[in-house]
Amino acid sequence: MSNVITAVLVALIWSSACSATPLGNGPTSPGVADVSQASETVRGRFVIIYGDPPPDSGRPSQRRFMLTEQNGRRWTLVFDESVYTPPGGVESYNGKDVEVRGKITSADRLLVESVRAL
Repeated sequence: MSNVITAVLVALIWSSACSATPLGNGPTSPGVADVSQASETVRGRFVIIYGDPPPDSGRPSQRRFMLTEQNGRRWTLVFDESVYTPPGGVESYNGKDVEVRGKITSADRLLVESVRAL
């Protein structure tokens, strides 16, 4: 029974994350082209959402990097290796409270310049 509940929760979280714009990994990705805004600092819980595509779709697996602020606002975090690569890898922050500094590229996307565990 708990496996079914876990699967349903994962599916709900994944579908919610997938409803956002596709995850970008570089400056040519959707939503990353205009990075002229000033840097912003946000704090919250960092999570990595892993997802597999539908069977036989030919699409690759995806990872989404999300930050949820204490007030409930969610950010999609975009890591561009030419801008910033976290020491120890991005996985080292999964499930932790962090402070992220970056440039807002759309209403809910942040091009990451730095990450610090709190």
